[in-house]
Amino acid sequence: MADVRYICKEVKTDMNREREIASNIKIAFRGREVISREELNLYFTNLNSDITPTAARNRIYHLVRYGVISAITNDLYTFNVKPTWKPETNNEIHSVWEKLPNEYKRNELCLWTTKWLNEFVNLQAFQEVIFIEAEAIIASSIYHAFSDQLNHVYFQPTEKELDFYISTKELSYIVRPLITRAPIVNPNRFVISGKKGKVDYVDKRGVQYENPPRPRLEKLLTDLYYDNKLLLAWKYEEGDIWQHAYNKYNINFSTVYNYAKRRDSSVKIFEFISQTLNNLSNDITRFIQERTHP
Repeated sequence: MADVRYICKEVKTDMNREREIASNIKIAFRGREVISREELNLYFTNLNSDITPTAARNRIYHLVRYGVISAITNDLYTFNVKPTWKPETNNEIHSVWEKLPNEYKRNELCLWTTKWLNEFVNLQAFQEVIFIEAEAIIASSIYHAFSDQLNHVYFQPTEKELDFYISTKELSYIVRPLITRAPIVNPNRFVISGKKGKVDYVDKRGVQYENPPRPRLEKLLTDLYYDNKLLLAWKYEEGDIWQHAYNKYNINFSTVYNYAKRRDSSVKIFEFISQTLNNLSNDITRFIQERTHP
């Protein structure tokens, strides 16, 4: 019992220390909306000349974790903290996840629904498309696994299938290869099942993933820009979708840039962003311009 009390005391001490650091950071950079990683590293170095780069990174990580700052690029942070986008996983996605054979769940996957775009639009689309994205090497196998279990499942649909089938259905499923290094949220948490529910040992049934991996907001918005035909029903409000998402949630523009580069080496999406989004900070505008006109 003494060990437990000691651990709790240490945790409480660490939390108090982090709160004190956060409070001092706000005072040191009072009046600033955006600060750089370099400035934060210099701040920590001035406090402790012996601090290591790893320790400084951990400090920044905890500032983000405790909601003191948010990353708007990989090297820029803002005190104008917005929440992280966390969509509710609906029954259809949970059903797909439960039907997916366990051997595929060890691979890179991403499940998402176009219903998540409805949060940002004025006119709700009547149809729903659920995307099942998987590593290229297994995408075709996953499609065949689902073709006997679900109705209206398509693998990298043709323009004809989009026009005559998917666009007329209330619910369709599209299986396609997942772009490498796509920004996804993979819970990677395991539920260990025992007779009394969730326990801390592994029984004969083994280990299961608890929640399906999903896209980060940056991936959702970037896919909307590039998937002109697949997401045609939502393209009419694309500008509003981006603006509402930017107003409400934090967006890391380095994440957008890195993912977009894997879809389009010219990164034309940044021209769209600079022409569409209002209230971009000068630092973000400069970041976009540097990558639009290198």
